[in-house]
Amino acid sequence: MTESSPAPSWFGVHTLEPGTTLTLTLGPLELRARREAREWALTAVSDRALSERPADLTVDDAPLHADPEIVHRFAFTDPPAALTLTPLLADRPVIIRPERPLTLLPGEQARGYLSTPTWIRVSVGNPPRPLTELPSLRPSDTWFGPSMREGVLCYAASTRLRLDLNLAAIPAHRVMTPIVLVSGGDHPTTVARLRLPTRQLSIFQGPGHTLWTERVTLLDETTDGTSQVTLDKGPPLESEGGRLLSGPRDIRTTTFSLRAIESVLKLT
Repeated sequence: MTESSPAPSWFGVHTLEPGTTLTLTLGPLELRARREAREWALTAVSDRALSERPADLTVDDAPLHADPEIVHRFAFTDPPAALTLTPLLADRPVIIRPERPLTLLPGEQARGYLSTPTWIRVSVGNPPRPLTELPSLRPSDTWFGPSMREGVLCYAASTRLRLDLNLAAIPAHRVMTPIVLVSGGDHPTTVARLRLPTRQLSIFQGPGHTLWTERVTLLDETTDGTSQVTLDKGPPLESEGGRLLSGPRDIRTTTFSLRAIESVLKLT
């Protein structure tokens, strides 16, 4: 039996011998990846009740899950030894609904923090060849837009808009986004739901292996429901010069307009 030992961080490259299993525990998710003589096999289970579990990674001879929610098998003539785990952001925009609507008077701004679930890309070999992607916690679906004919399918995140930062309270399976809300028009801005453009954001490593995106600024100064979105270049100050772990899913510009804020609370 191979000695089990924790890794300093769950993301990155891990080397497995044939007949060994990598087990990643990341909040609600437990992922197992096993290298065999002719295949790689992945299984995963998830339990929302365990969302506060810290990240932990071991390599030993543990079996795959007996009754997994996710099963993937990949055949190889000679399975590569290197397994790469890469944190990603959601593959759709994520809708954040504060615990209570937040109102900004004209000319005011609020600085805060949002968190969204991490997606994980599993790759093997050098250079890495992607096998699959899976969320640490799959959010529910929601619709964002003025009507069912105009809008976009998104995820609904169970989170709150924090106006202060507590590094110790950041769950291991979530990515933090610093956000600035600016009421730039001549009317108050009330935030009941906001749309985070996750496909346009990168992930950086912060202190204590925390995960961060660029800072996002939303300027509300129109009456047509659109906001000016500005994405900072590079890691946020809170990541203390964070190392880039993954880039955005989509080609992007640093400033663009989209419908990002809803002032009326909806039940979806």
